[in-house]
Amino acid sequence: MRAGWLAGVAAAALAIGGGVRAQDLSYQVYDHVVAPVTGPVSCDQVNNLISKVQNDIDQMTYVDGQLDEQMNEASSASDNSNSVAGVLLNSAAHAAAWDQMRKEKNKVEDSENYAQQDLDYLNSLTGTCTSDTQAQSQSPAQPGVPVKSDPDGDGNYTETTYDAGGAPAEIENYDSSGQPVIGDLGWFRMTQTFNTQGLPVSRAFFGTDGAPIEAFGYASQTMTYDGNGHEDSESYFGTDGKPIAFLGCTRSAYVNDDKGLRIKETCFGADGKPALSSEGWASQTSTYDANGDVNGNAWFGTDGAPLLMDGSYGVTFVNDGQGHRTHVGYLGADGQPMMTADGYAAVDSSYDNDGDELTESYSGLDGRPVAGTDGYAKKVMSYSNGDKTEEDYYDVSGAPAADSDGCFKRVFAGGMSGACEDASGNAVAVSEPGLPDGVKEKDSYDSNGNETAIDYVGPDGKPADGGSGYARETMTYDGDGRETGESYFGVDGKPVDGGGGFASKAMTYDAGGNEISESYFGTNGAPDGGTDGVASKTMTYDGDNHETGESYFDAAGNPVATDGYVRMTMSYDADGNQVGQAYFGSDGKPAMSTMGYASKAVAYDANGMETEEDYFDVNGQRVADGEGCFKTTFNSDFSSNCVDASGKTVAQP
Repeated sequence: MRAGWLAGVAAAALAIGGGVRAQDLSYQVYDHVVAPVTGPVSCDQVNNLISKVQNDIDQMTYVDGQLDEQMNEASSASDNSNSVAGVLLNSAAHAAAWDQMRKEKNKVEDSENYAQQDLDYLNSLTGTCTSDTQAQSQSPAQPGVPVKSDPDGDGNYTETTYDAGGAPAEIENYDSSGQPVIGDLGWFRMTQTFNTQGLPVSRAFFGTDGAPIEAFGYASQTMTYDGNGHEDSESYFGTDGKPIAFLGCTRSAYVNDDKGLRIKETCFGADGKPALSSEGWASQTSTYDANGDVNGNAWFGTDGAPLLMDGSYGVTFVNDGQGHRTHVGYLGADGQPMMTADGYAAVDSSYDNDGDELTESYSGLDGRPVAGTDGYAKKVMSYSNGDKTEEDYYDVSGAPAADSDGCFKRVFAGGMSGACEDASGNAVAVSEPGLPDGVKEKDSYDSNGNETAIDYVGPDGKPADGGSGYARETMTYDGDGRETGESYFGVDGKPVDGGGGFASKAMTYDAGGNEISESYFGTNGAPDGGTDGVASKTMTYDGDNHETGESYFDAAGNPVATDGYVRMTMSYDADGNQVGQAYFGSDGKPAMSTMGYASKAVAYDANGMETEEDYFDVNGQRVADGEGCFKTTFNSDFSSNCVDASGKTVAQP
């Protein structure tokens, strides 16, 4: 099983208001190599590896969540696509920072996917592993004779054929009826060859038709090893057998230390010359602490020269053993500490027992506190039930200080961007990404922390268009803190279209807190269907609070079609997974949606992961969706396969 690539640690505090740069999201090599199974396998060994890989996944999940929080803060969620959140990325000043966060999130999720593949493989062995005593006494499987695994919860199983050395030379996936099927990892058949030490030196993937298939972004790979049995290169090939770029590299070369820790990685292109990887470097070096965690990285270009990435040529870390970086230092081309463009040479952080970052302190080359370009030398964060509630700023002496927006404090509600307060606790209008030049935003909250208004003001302090066609947005809430209304107003204080085709909307809820209706109104206060003709919609739920239906109505209260249907229904299995979705016309009969089908059925594996979707017309007959797929199957790496009418996997449109 292939080792994962990179595992994220210590989340950045890259909020739009300031904080640590994206580069503070540094990475450890995810290097739990799952050895090939050679004959009987020890359950103790399998369970130990499962524990290690699961620990890595837990840390990566935490980091992924922290990145989500940062991105949510950067772009507060809104149904109005023309709100300031909707135009966030139009700000050239912050687009690069946003793009970096997105790239870092993709890296973490890629690593998580690789780790999950290892975990899935290990879990597949738990049904056939034996105690250490049994493992020592049993002989390997007979070479060339397929060994059938126990079926999973859906009746699917694998057949593994071992070579003369007891290594798994071929693995095939079958469904409950014994038919070849694309497995969770994206292939029907995987073949492997091994060297005399039992280490895999080649691997290839095939579809149900016997043709090569790209399962992980490549159809086959070859591996080589150093004298200590540590992998020192991987090469990737497409379905035509020619070199193919995977994460930007057709070949990756590694240098390992005596402990097997990867201290250098170099990316090569199809021409055999160094090439830039998808992460932006041609080679990367790593150092490690006593626990085997990465505590330093440096980057180099295709010419071998030091490479500037996110403002530095390298970084050093101090790890707390819990997946957090408590110190991040920035290095210049000479490998020595450097001052970054953000005004500091290092960042020190502290965390609570829940992993929430409590403090961030900035220092210069001499190690003394220094105020960065954001205007403060230290930031202190407070939380409630894991949600950030407040940020306070301090200067080099420890006295309260204002950030670059004039905020001495930012107060957060529901994980959204914080309201700015001056030294006296008064709300302050601040510059936000995506706003027109000179326009600032002021946020208001009620005593329960609910955001009740967003006002945009110009240089003269008067109401101004925030770039979305309105100068003020107000929100109302019920006693349980649920939003019940939104309204938009122009610079003259009169109602205007907020960009979604309505000037205001109202929401109602049932006793369980489920939203059961949304109604839209025009500038005159009357029901308004907006651009799609839908003036209101109603929702229904089952006893487990799963949404079971949506119906759409025009301004007169009559059913109206959207995307080809006036009503949609959803059904669920006992585990709460949505297993069906159907569409109906105004006559109550099945209707074809603009997606190309009248209903779809969804299947899941034992872990609740979606494995396939099937599509049907108004008569319940199989039909192709808008992309020509009669069925879509999903792999554990979140890639998908398109299946045609004959059941054959075809290229995804």
